[in-house]
Amino acid sequence: MQKKQRTAIRPPLFQFGGIDVPFLIILCVLLVFGLVMMYSASIPTSIAEHGGDASAMFINQLKFAGIGVVAMLVFSQVNTWYLKKYSVFIFVFGILLLIAAFFFDNPNYPDFHRWIIIGSFSFQPSELMKFFLILELSAVMETYH
Repeated sequence: MQKKQRTAIRPPLFQFGGIDVPFLIILCVLLVFGLVMMYSASIPTSIAEHGGDASAMFINQLKFAGIGVVAMLVFSQVNTWYLKKYSVFIFVFGILLLIAAFFFDNPNYPDFHRWIIIGSFSFQPSELMKFFLILELSAVMETYH
């Protein structure tokens, strides 16, 4: 009698499924509330810094909120099997970003090495590392639990 050979079936990268509607409603309410509060608090600063345009900072924040919502919707559909499989590589990538931050100088603050600045784009690798650490620890706990 011949044994059946098992082959690993790779799940699809994206699993299009239902979205948690109550969570999405709560998220939208908090997003709108935060945008309204930010708009009302930033009017004087926006007028002073943007030549009388009271809504310049609000429009900028609205762009980033839109990018964040789109990114959330895309990443919510990513299959978690891939996140678990590549969590070690993602974590090592985050550590390399933290090390790379030492080599990027901020012209305004030469003694601080927390930001990676590439052209007009800058970010703190520690913010990404928060997510990468949670991802790696959850993969380790799921594997060895």
